[in-house]
Amino acid sequence: MFLPVGLRLAAVRGTKRLREGDPGNTLPSHGDGSRDEGNDMARESLGLLQGTVDVLILKTLSWKPLHGYAVADLIRQRSDGDLAVEDAALYQALHRLERKGLVESEWGTTDGNRRARFYSITADGRKQLRTNVAELRRYVSALFRVLEPA
Repeated sequence: MFLPVGLRLAAVRGTKRLREGDPGNTLPSHGDGSRDEGNDMARESLGLLQGTVDVLILKTLSWKPLHGYAVADLIRQRSDGDLAVEDAALYQALHRLERKGLVESEWGTTDGNRRARFYSITADGRKQLRTNVAELRRYVSALFRVLEPA
């Protein structure tokens, strides 16, 4: 259901890749002791879930039709820079959602007078968004029931 893809969550430096070349998979590292990593607040990214990318895109498009760059930018802005959807993952998700009939697109002009494809959510997309949000809330709730102290 949910698979790691190109959505990044900003995190404190001190993460290690699980596999070389797999930018979505990272784990906290214990550091090499060469400096005080606890005081280094530079951001790195952690892999999140494919279903999360889809629900974020659908939610963003539920506000108004947008071109791809604006979708990614709005997700970044609304999360105060903590979430960033990588270009490849964004456009793969938009095309997948369009094939499923959850979004539709048409050519338009951006505020900068550039030609771009604008995406909007369909009625089926709104229905799927409600389902995805409910599933995500259930997943997060279950996750925190395990993580909370007994």
